[in-house]
Amino acid sequence: MLFLYSYILLKKINFFIKFHKQEQEILYPPKNVSNKKFNFKQGMKNIFFFFTIFIATNSFSQAERKFSTFLSFQINKTLSDRTITNNSAGFGFGLQTLLNTKTRIKPTLEINADLFAGTKELYQTADGKPIDSKSGTIGVYVGSVFQLTENLFLSATIGTSIFNSKAYFGVRPSIGFYPSKRKKWMAKASFTDIFQRDNISNQSFSYMSFALALKLF
Repeated sequence: MLFLYSYILLKKINFFIKFHKQEQEILYPPKNVSNKKFNFKQGMKNIFFFFTIFIATNSFSQAERKFSTFLSFQINKTLSDRTITNNSAGFGFGLQTLLNTKTRIKPTLEINADLFAGTKELYQTADGKPIDSKSGTIGVYVGSVFQLTENLFLSATIGTSIFNSKAYFGVRPSIGFYPSKRKKWMAKASFTDIFQRDNISNQSFSYMSFALALKLF
């Protein structure tokens, strides 16, 4: 399963790197070369394709009794960023896998792919360097879920978020609940704080996510 996670992650990273390069060609086209239009529908098809492979493979896994996996749809609201108007809100999909234990603490792995929308204006530093906007992010986080009650839980994870061809450390605390005793659905609110540290500024990129997830197995 870890090998599969790694394979999917590499595929997603490759997709968003291509996304960023094409976006830069639109913002800063070479001389005598016409602008290229990014195929948004094809990009979303790629994301759905990788999720489909993951779901199909794990549905036949021998370890399925040891794990619970949820597929989520989430909406995001940016709280802070160096160019907040360029990435003010977004949406995405995620997978969360829990290791079923007999205790209140359950190890967890989260993989999220999000797209962000905004004005996409050109921002520059004082010395004229461009400040890139964020079109999409990929996050891989690991940590633990603490079951407060039968239906209510807290989660604390750390990991890496990737955007604009760079990886940044981040933290992602969450609170969620299961609306029914069968735990077929999950509702969750998460705060993601990405430590965006580079030669432009040290301002973090943070956002709230509100997700609704369906249990796959």
